[in-house]
Amino acid sequence: MSSNGRPRLALLGSAAALAVVGVSLLTAGPPRPQPPKGFEAIFNGQDLKGWDGGANHWKVEDSCLTGTADGKLKYNRFLTWRGGKVRNFELRVQVRVSPGGNSGINYRSTPRPDLGEHVVTGYQCDVVANRADYNGMLYEERGRRILAHTGERVVIDPAGQPWVVGAFPLRAFKPGEWHEYRVLVEGNRHRHWIDGHPTVDVIDLDKKGRQLEGVLAVQVHVGPPMKIQYRDFFLRRLPDDLLLIAPDEAKIPPTARKVVPQGKDRPRKPAPPQARAGDGATLAQAAKRVRQLVAHRESSSDRPENTLASYRRAIEAGATANEVDVRTTRDGVLVSLHDADVKRTTDGKGSVRELTLAELRRLDAGSWFDRKFAGERVPTLREVLELCRDRADVLLDLKETGEEYIRRVVAEVRQHGQPARIILGIRKADEAERFRKLLPEARQLGLIPDPGALDAFAAAGVKMVRLWPKWVAKDPGLVARVRRLGLSLHLNGTTGAEDEVRALLLHRPDSLSADDPGRLRQTLGRLMQQ
Repeated sequence: MSSNGRPRLALLGSAAALAVVGVSLLTAGPPRPQPPKGFEAIFNGQDLKGWDGGANHWKVEDSCLTGTADGKLKYNRFLTWRGGKVRNFELRVQVRVSPGGNSGINYRSTPRPDLGEHVVTGYQCDVVANRADYNGMLYEERGRRILAHTGERVVIDPAGQPWVVGAFPLRAFKPGEWHEYRVLVEGNRHRHWIDGHPTVDVIDLDKKGRQLEGVLAVQVHVGPPMKIQYRDFFLRRLPDDLLLIAPDEAKIPPTARKVVPQGKDRPRKPAPPQARAGDGATLAQAAKRVRQLVAHRESSSDRPENTLASYRRAIEAGATANEVDVRTTRDGVLVSLHDADVKRTTDGKGSVRELTLAELRRLDAGSWFDRKFAGERVPTLREVLELCRDRADVLLDLKETGEEYIRRVVAEVRQHGQPARIILGIRKADEAERFRKLLPEARQLGLIPDPGALDAFAAAGVKMVRLWPKWVAKDPGLVARVRRLGLSLHLNGTTGAEDEVRALLLHRPDSLSADDPGRLRQTLGRLMQQ
C-alpha cells in the first residue's frame, strides 16, 4: 500500500458507491414490466415529460402518475398526453384509486381551453371507487354523458339514443388496490375491461355525436378529496382505416331497452357469490328449481323473431318451451306473429287481420334482421306445432279473444300438436275455464294484465302466473302474494346474462324466459355448480 493512502481511499470510495447502489436497489422495489409486444410506454415513471396539465393536481409519486384533489375543485381537470391524436388503439394501464375517488381515462377527446384550464371533452372509461355500475363504464365528458353503464352491451342508434342489447355480470373491484384497465377501440366499437373482466361493449352509430380520433387524457374529478394513480401506461396503435360497423350490421332487437340517463339511474350492486333466494335457498338451489326455459319470441337474439329459423335455433339451444304469438289472418288461418301489424318484422305493411295467408306468405320476414335470412316467411301455427312435436313444449301467447278464436286454437292443437305439451297463455281470467273444458290436457299460464288481477286468475283455476320484473321491483311483497295463493311463478327475462338471472333467481321462479335461451341455459348451468 502506498504511503499516501490513495489505494485505500479508492477502495473506500468503491465501497461507498456500492452501498449507494445497494440502498437504491432496496428502495426502488421490483422492476416494472416492459411494454408487451407492439405496445409503447407513454409514461416514463420519472416525471411528467410528454404530458400537459396542472402541476397543482398532478405529480409523479412512487414512480406513478398521481392526481389529487382537495375537495375544492370547481370543474374536472385533465392531464393530457402530448403524443398526438389516437384513432384506433388498445390501451392497458394499472390503476389505483382511493376509496370514494373518481377519475377516468379519456380518449378520442378534444382539448377545450374555452371551457376552463386543462379541460377536455369526449369518451371516457370511468374509474369510480364507490359504484360498481360506473367503474369501467363508457361516459362522454360534457357530451352525451352515460353511453353504457358497466355490465351493458349497447348500440347507440343513428339519432344518438343508446340501447341496451345485452349484459355482462357486474363485479366489484376493491378501491385502494391495483387493477388493470384495458380499453380497445376499433372503428366505432368501444370495449373496456377491468382485470380481464368485460365491463362494456358499445357500437356507436351516431355520426353526429361520435368522435373517431382525439387525444388521450386522465382526470381528477370534482367532489370529495381523492387520489388516483396510474402506472405501466402502455399504448398499441391500430390501423387508421379499420371499417366502421354500419346500422344494418348492428341490429337493435325489439326487446332492447334505453340506457337509463344519468340522474335517473339507481346504483346496481353485484350479487354476492352465495346470495340467498327469497326463502333462504342458495342461488344454486334456486337455479335447480327452474323447470321450464322458455324461448321468448324463440331465439330472437340471433334469429329473426317469429320465423321457423328462430324456432329451430331455440330448440337447438336447449329451450324446453317455445313461445308462439298466435294471430288470425283475414281468411281465418292462425299464424305466428308478435305484432298486430307486419311492418316491423317483414317488408310489408298492414295488419295481420287485413291480410290473407297468401298475402302474408309473399312477405320477407327475415331480411330486416339480417340479409342471410332473406326468404324466411311468417309461419302458420300448424307449422310451428309440427316443428316442435316431440322436441319442445309450446307456450301459446293468445293475442286475441272470443269464442271463434278459442275454437280455432283448440282445433289446431288437437289436429297438429300435442295437447299435453301445450301451455296456454291466458290473458282473460274468464277464458281459463272455457279452455279447460275444451283442452283439459293443456297447462295454463296467466298472462295477467297487472298485479291487481292475481286473485281473479287464481280463482279461475290458473296454476301459474307471469310477473314482469318491474312489477316485482315496485312491489317487493308481490311474489309472496303469488305464493300465498298457491301459484307457481314465471318471470320474464331478456338477455339470459348472469347478473340478470341472479336477480330473477332471488324470487325462486319455477319458469324463466329469455330472448337468448342458449345463454340462459348456460347461465343456469354455471349457477347450479356454485
